[in-house]
Amino acid sequence: MIFCEVEYVQVLYDFDAQPGSGELSVQTGEYLTVTRQDVGDGWWEGLNSRGEHGLFPQAYVQLLFLNAYL
Repeated sequence: MIFCEVEYVQVLYDFDAQPGSGELSVQTGEYLTVTRQDVGDGWWEGLNSRGEHGLFPQAYVQLLFLNAYL
């Protein structure tokens, strides 16, 4: 078995992405998978349940973890 720790966040505030910016629009209560935290300037990168990928403001989310054995 392999132990895996996946970082998820729950969105606390709505955020509307600017078109063509690489940002991800998110809605309050939504869950995202964090793919990268080291983007800089308060931005993280993630994936939503619809398969959309992009940047979102770290201050708009609460960090959660999911630990699993694969």
